[in-house]
Order: sequence, then C-alpha cells, then structure tokens
Amino acid sequence: MDTEIKRLSVKVGDTELSYLEVGSKNKPTALFIHGIPASAELWRSTIVEVSKRGWHCIAPDLPGYGDTKLPENGNYSLSGASRLLQKWIIQEKYQKVWMIGHDIGGGIAQILMAQDERLFSHVTLSNCITANSWPVLSVRFLIWTAKLRLFRFFTCLGLFPNPYANWELSRSVCDKRCLTPEAISRIFWDSKVTSKRGQLAFQKMLVSLDPKDTINNISQLRRVNLPVHLVWGVNDPNQKWEGAGRLLREIFPSAKITTLPNAGHFLQIESMEVYVNAILASDEIQ
Repeated sequence: MDTEIKRLSVKVGDTELSYLEVGSKNKPTALFIHGIPASAELWRSTIVEVSKRGWHCIAPDLPGYGDTKLPENGNYSLSGASRLLQKWIIQEKYQKVWMIGHDIGGGIAQILMAQDERLFSHVTLSNCITANSWPVLSVRFLIWTAKLRLFRFFTCLGLFPNPYANWELSRSVCDKRCLTPEAISRIFWDSKVTSKRGQLAFQKMLVSLDPKDTINNISQLRRVNLPVHLVWGVNDPNQKWEGAGRLLREIFPSAKITTLPNAGHFLQIESMEVYVNAILASDEIQ
C-alpha cells in the first residue's frame, strides 16, 4: 500500500500549482481544499489516513498560500481559484472526484460544484463559508491591512503573527494541545511570514477576497444534484452550525449531516481520527 506523502508541483496554464499527494493513482481521487490562513499542510495527516482506505488523495496550496506561484497578474479570488482547480482536474484527467472543502476552501468547492458538477462524484463540506457568512472580523482586519498594502509591512516589522492572531487560532479549537509551535508554523504562518514572495502573494489574495463570489453562486448552487455531506465541528466560533451550516442544509435539503460535538473549526488537526471516520461515511451517500 502506497502511503508515502509527496510534495509535488505541476504547471496549470501559467500557474505553478504545489500540492500534497498520497495513494495510488489507480484508486479513485479525493481532492482536499483548505481555507484561510492554512495551506495544504492542514490536510497532511488526514489524507494519509484516507489513502489507507483506498483513495488517491491530493491537497493543493490555493493561490496566495504555500508554494503555489501565480504570474504577476494572476487571479487570487475564490472564482479564480475554482477555475484553476477545474483546469487541473481536467488536465490530469481525474474523473468523478470526491471533493472535500473546508473554510474558504468550502466556498471554492461550492463554486466548483456549480461550475461543472460532472467532474465530481460527491462533496463533503466542513465548517465552511457560504453566501454572506463571511468574512469574519479577523479576516476583515487582514483584508483592510492588505488593501492598504500594510500586511507585508507589518510582517516585516514582526507585527504579524501577533498575540491577537494566535488567540484567534487558539479559540478556534477545543483541544489546544493540537496547536504546537511546529503545527502553527508549518500549517498557518509558513511562507506568508517567512518570505517576500509568500508575503506579497498572501497580501494579493487578501485583497481579492469578496463575498460576492459566494453570494452570486447561490442560485446556481441550488440546482446542483451532487450528493453532499456536511461534517461540522459544533464549537466553531466563526462558521457556526447555526449560521453557515444551517444555510447549507437549506441549500442542500437532501444533504447527509454529521455534527462533531467536541470539535471546533480546525477539526482536521484536533479530532483527526474522528473527522476521518466521519468524512469517509460520505461514501454512503453516493
């Protein structure tokens, strides 16, 4: 069984897309899409476990995150990211992909569903944005600093990450032990803090964030016929089940619903085994 995880890159048009991959390409493909402020590294342990259950798992760094590199005039918006992933799926000839989206990545997944549902077999959405459920206060602040071109300036001065940013991460999980210094550095702050390229890319991405991308997608999303599984950590202070979760349940009235009572926003790292078992139950809805 091939469970060795690899960090790879591929040219998709004029973008160099960086991604994690694990599992045999002869197996069905599962696409994992991260959110803010993470990277593909959020999924590292999850995709290894899912691959052991017979899946070929891929997890890309979205535009503005990790090692993915866009051209000078690249499109960092949610719609731009969805078109990039659509091109990648078609280019690599992946068929009937299981798509798993989290946070902003879940918003991108919803755009992809409406864009070309034929590419997917079923979809799992976890603690994600939808319609006008975002941006939350902490992200609005980041967008403001980016539009004033202050994000990189603050980072160079050592003002980001700061105690407030670390507090936001801490309150997003129930089990604080998962937020080790190594995990915080690798998953969240990475190149957006440590390199000029990463700082500028993340700043461009922040400027592009606009809820119009998800608001304008809702009417088309209601016509999608894909099986959907909502897997939600109920102790999420930002994308609460009572808000985004219930709205998605209304958009997808036939969706399977699994709520995890002892998990917050980043359930992939604080409740990985429980989360893996929960999302694998998505197979039952195909």
